[in-house]
Amino acid sequence: MESINSEDIVQFCAITSADPDVASNYLTVCDGSLDRAITLYMESGGIDLSGTTSTSNNNNNNNNSNVSRGERRSRSSSNDGSGDFGGFDQDEELARSLQEEDSRAAQSIRAPIAPRHEMLLGDDYGGHSSSSMFHSGSSRTRAAPSVFLPPDSSTLARDAFRDFAAEAATMGGDSSPKTSRLADLFKAPLDMMARGDFDQSRNVAKNETKWLMVNIQEAGVFACQVLNRDLWSDPSVKEIVKENFIFLQFYSDSVEGKKYAAYYPLKTFPHIAIIDPRTAERMHVWSKTIDPIDFLSDVAEFLDLHSLTDSASKPSQPKKKKIVKDVSDMTEEEQLQAAMMASMGGDASSAIDIPDEEPEDVSTPVEEEGLLPEVVEESVFDSIKPVRHEEPTDLATSTRIGFRLSDGSRLMHRFPKSAPVRVLFEYIKSEVEDARTQQFELVFIGKQLLDDIDKTLTEVGVENAQIMVQM
Repeated sequence: MESINSEDIVQFCAITSADPDVASNYLTVCDGSLDRAITLYMESGGIDLSGTTSTSNNNNNNNNSNVSRGERRSRSSSNDGSGDFGGFDQDEELARSLQEEDSRAAQSIRAPIAPRHEMLLGDDYGGHSSSSMFHSGSSRTRAAPSVFLPPDSSTLARDAFRDFAAEAATMGGDSSPKTSRLADLFKAPLDMMARGDFDQSRNVAKNETKWLMVNIQEAGVFACQVLNRDLWSDPSVKEIVKENFIFLQFYSDSVEGKKYAAYYPLKTFPHIAIIDPRTAERMHVWSKTIDPIDFLSDVAEFLDLHSLTDSASKPSQPKKKKIVKDVSDMTEEEQLQAAMMASMGGDASSAIDIPDEEPEDVSTPVEEEGLLPEVVEESVFDSIKPVRHEEPTDLATSTRIGFRLSDGSRLMHRFPKSAPVRVLFEYIKSEVEDARTQQFELVFIGKQLLDDIDKTLTEVGVENAQIMVQM
């Protein structure tokens, strides 16, 4: 066999980062072919071929030994032509030597290649492309998550074994402090998200008499991440969503996101929708970035206009009593009306409606003469006067409240948290001219604040709230 070129060994080591001894073994097995040696090294995973090289050398030695033995035998036969007994001894010695060489060759056989277990994965596994579908069971890893997305966000809301609590506690992983801060800033609202798919969450919403709110996010649209940072992290938004909605957040490329898009067309991102769990009808849609104040205002208005509970039956209007009179007791006008109904084939008695008798005036002579003064009780609303309140400077003990008027305009003011609800009415009367001459209502999530006029803002729960002003 030709000697191994040292340049081939150097080049083999530069390409494969293998040791020179390993390079020499692979080149020896491949008869000095550098391309074949590198291909064999890559395909075999860099296993040790020292046993193969030894076996190859032994085979070469065996061939050389056989040639030398044959030469020795022919030489002996030519030198000793006296008889066959000398040749028999030489054959016996040759057989013993061959047997010893075969036993040494058997001991130098290399170990078998170790078994490997692999798994065939889909194209969308952890963000890997189809070119890397094979992963070893011991070294399988996923692509590093984006700083704007939670780990394994492509399987959001479809992984049955997903631990939301652990994911929220370890958001951002062991990356740099800057990356961790970004991950915390833009993390998904895991604390208020439902733990099921669309159908399961719809059934839960139906049983709990809550609306279903769905947020579809696109990983490449920064406005979607802004929702996580500004809207879903707002305490007032969290409170109103947890109280009235079952909240879901899907990514558009997830299984549930594609399923939702098949039922409800999507035009732009971000996408927020309110779904009626009883009929699966999409009741309201936001298709743009919205700040917490406007969102709370829209949600409060929606809750005021729609309800999942059956509306209470309205009291029916009292019906007029039908009294049948004898013709002799009827007046001339009633007799004429009865005759007209009879001529048209109707019931004459049905045309006579006798209203309830009005109660007689039982006022005493003292009241008629005006001797007693008339007492007029002032209503709670009328007792409220327009008062301008200065905004407090202590942010810790105050709260900002927004007001949405009937014409769509908005007012913002800061009040002390310990102030009574009365100050809200006083502020509106002082700022809105129409509110001084006509009655209005302050509504928060379908609740009339006039009923809690003496309670504090903290007790009523209107801190950082958006309140509707209904004239």
